Amino acid sequence: MEKKYREYYWKRLDNAAKAFSAISNKKNTNVYRLSAVLREEVVPDLLQQAVERTLVDIPSFCVKQRKGFFWYYLESNFSKPLVQEERTYPCLRIERIQNNGYLFRTSYFGRKISLEIFHSLTDGTGALMFLRRLLYHYLALAHPDRDLGECPLFEGSCHPNEFEEDSFIKNYSRDSEKESHTTAAAFRLRGPLLERRVTRVITGVLPVRPMLALCKSAGATVTEYMTALLLRSIYLGGNPKFRRDKPIVICIPVNLRSFYQSHTLCNFFSYLNIGMTFDRDYTFEEVLERVKKSFKEELCQERLAQKLRYNVEAERNLLVRFIPLFIKRIGLRVIHRRGERGQSCALSNLGVVTLPQGMQEFVERMDLLVSISSLKPVKAGMVSLGDRMSFTFTSSLVSADVQQYFFSFLAQKGIDCEIVHNEI
Repeated sequence: MEKKYREYYWKRLDNAAKAFSAISNKKNTNVYRLSAVLREEVVPDLLQQAVERTLVDIPSFCVKQRKGFFWYYLESNFSKPLVQEERTYPCLRIERIQNNGYLFRTSYFGRKISLEIFHSLTDGTGALMFLRRLLYHYLALAHPDRDLGECPLFEGSCHPNEFEEDSFIKNYSRDSEKESHTTAAAFRLRGPLLERRVTRVITGVLPVRPMLALCKSAGATVTEYMTALLLRSIYLGGNPKFRRDKPIVICIPVNLRSFYQSHTLCNFFSYLNIGMTFDRDYTFEEVLERVKKSFKEELCQERLAQKLRYNVEAERNLLVRFIPLFIKRIGLRVIHRRGERGQSCALSNLGVVTLPQGMQEFVERMDLLVSISSLKPVKAGMVSLGDRMSFTFTSSLVSADVQQYFFSFLAQKGIDCEIVHNEI
């Protein structure tokens, strides 16, 4: 391990990380996976070297989590990062002892490199920056004679200290209105479950240009279109006994960096709850119009600032700050479970990933897998690279009706969809 990231390091967890550390367990792991499928077999020794080089570039990932009296915190990890062949289902809890204390896990299988991250370390954008750098080092080792091009962490210039700032605290403002947090119970997907710790993964690999054309013809963004389709698929594929009683609500994480000009590699996101009650059989077009209206109302600086103020003030409350950690954990789990009851499913969209042309030719596609939870047994993640868009469902339910309705609809719209799944 190089000296550059062996120096002692101590850091407080960011606003979101404190919650993830307190509420996570074996059932609700809060671990997500970002994978890159290459056009050639992965060489394990080169991947090991690439991980170590990436940690030199991004030392904030070279940490382990420790428990304090009031909060968890991060400190330097001097152990060697492990690279292993994939042998388990995705997004399982990262056991610190088995992983040398690291909050991320690197694995390979055939042509695929997977990076799994515990959410207290970073969000999807931070994970993407790490994976891009990891791919750069791997491909440079595998093809030393090729010009891969430049692969900066962020486009444009920024100070390295910005990578580790808590952007929640920096951008919090008391001038924003307070957000009221009354959460109504949402429809829950129910049914027989797969075996314990088994996750079904179904990925639809979609052509980007036809998808963009389809969304444009409907006057919607890709996220709006997919959210509306997911809502209707849950309505059609969910248990009919429950679906008319309560709203179906999709939780959608929002990257706050573009709203606040942040370059942090820590967590910095908010979320939208987009939903509706299916008190009758709405057409897809009717659902889409409601979704577009909800996005317009919710995805704005004012509403995001309200959420930001609520989260930061809850953390800074003097009474909360000086409560021992074991009591905080109980309270945070109650609050989190109450919030989850107001959501039916989650959809994370990492957007369009850009790689230098020299790297792009070696990478076929990227996939985003989101860990399921006891109250949200079906989740979805999407990401685009080049001419391929990947939409992945993770699920603990035996039934795959929601996924079937979702991809069948796209096929009926003329989208050539390649389905990839793990065998169960």
